[in-house]
Amino acid sequence: MTETKPSKHLKVFINPFSGTGKATKVFNSEVKPIFDAAGCTYDITITKDVNDARDIMQTIDLKPFDAIVGVSGDGIIHEIINGLLTRENINDATIPIGVIPAGSGNALNICLHGEAVCKSLQHSALTIIKGVPMKIDVCSITQGDKRFFSFMSQTYGVIADCDLATENLRFLGGLRFYIGAVKAIIEGRGYGCELAMKVAESNKEIIRDTYRKEYASIRNSVPMSCDHKYGTVNDPIPDDWTILTDDVTTILAGKVPWIGKGLIPFTYALPSDGLLDLVVARRDKVTRIKSLSFMAELETGNHIKMKEIDYYKVEAFRLTPKNSKNGYISIDGEKVDFAPFQVEVLPQLINIISIDGNYQHVDI
Repeated sequence: MTETKPSKHLKVFINPFSGTGKATKVFNSEVKPIFDAAGCTYDITITKDVNDARDIMQTIDLKPFDAIVGVSGDGIIHEIINGLLTRENINDATIPIGVIPAGSGNALNICLHGEAVCKSLQHSALTIIKGVPMKIDVCSITQGDKRFFSFMSQTYGVIADCDLATENLRFLGGLRFYIGAVKAIIEGRGYGCELAMKVAESNKEIIRDTYRKEYASIRNSVPMSCDHKYGTVNDPIPDDWTILTDDVTTILAGKVPWIGKGLIPFTYALPSDGLLDLVVARRDKVTRIKSLSFMAELETGNHIKMKEIDYYKVEAFRLTPKNSKNGYISIDGEKVDFAPFQVEVLPQLINIISIDGNYQHVDI
């Protein structure tokens, strides 16, 4: 495991609009003193518009910096990663990324530090100073003629609706998510789609045992590449993919265990196993009561024990919405076009500064 020097020169992005709008204030009052005490120096950019960080990361000279730091929610990390992976030299993407939680959604920081201290700016600052780089897989997303990258999650159905259709209730915090979920479940919403996937494993016990075995193991490095193995959303579906056409309550795919506080859909997610965790709740298998149980069990990750819920490890998948012209698809918590999209895992492309080279353990 690579050690990191404490006295770093950091490129810091602060999103002043994230969360409660206090990112700049809390950085100056709570994070900056810790960085100063450790002898760190920094170049700060206060972002003004969406994708500012992405655009800067595409061309900035990275040589002077030891790490990139996002002071915001998960959105700024999404931008930093997309900027790095669209640079001319893929090797530039190895620069470590640190997280200071100052947004309404801080899923990556929960995965790094656990729910108990996930909002602690001091813990996060110390991790950036003393932590170690952890290689993570990234997902390549193709939709229409567009390509972009996801580090966290892709959702369709109730979960996407709960997140994106309740923006007007953001003042309620996390409660808005549960209000949206209960409303959708009571209404009995079904979501038509075709789900095609390259399945690596579908047996939950094997997935669980593999997670326990590989969690603390040292992973072999693989060559960095942004090339697709399975083409794009515009190519024919490969013959060896599994295709589901049932209506669903929700589909969730992700590379991190937590997607929010009290939300652990990807119980057995590993940072760099080259696979995506995919959760499917089919409408014909999950009643309204079971749907409410599913939402409750997501708080602990115990939904994986429900026989009505399918849990896969996949290399890639394609989702095509059916029977509706309008709806919600969420990528890393952000709304994207309501159109077919394909996701493929690209192994070990990004380095995240972590405590010990792993996400927090989920003991299920």
